[in-house]
Amino acid sequence: MAHVLIIGIDPKHLDLSTTGPQVAEGITEEVIITGLTSARDALRDRGHTAEIAWTDLGETATSTVADMAGRTAPDLVVIGAGIRMVKANTALFEDLVNTVTPLSSGVQFAFNSEPGNTLEAALRHL
Repeated sequence: MAHVLIIGIDPKHLDLSTTGPQVAEGITEEVIITGLTSARDALRDRGHTAEIAWTDLGETATSTVADMAGRTAPDLVVIGAGIRMVKANTALFEDLVNTVTPLSSGVQFAFNSEPGNTLEAALRHL
């Protein structure tokens, strides 16, 4: 079975009061948390180990991910759309990929397009 690391921005670091370049329409704290935790739990139910790295917008994100990936090297990393698809987070996305890659030989990456399809993104690679 695989070890899956799901990386997402902790919603407490986002201004969810309005939609725009940082937040897509319909995204709430509950949507983010439920989407990622449901995926984690479903992966565990399938016999995989899975954990979520809740990050900030860059100040400690790479150290958080490095600590988690360093404890148990992931076979698969799912990086959330809020990190990848928001132009302001491009450097954060690069930093996270470059943090995980040397810690896990042969790691694969999967990408969701919203919190609710995180499981689907992971299963494409498992």
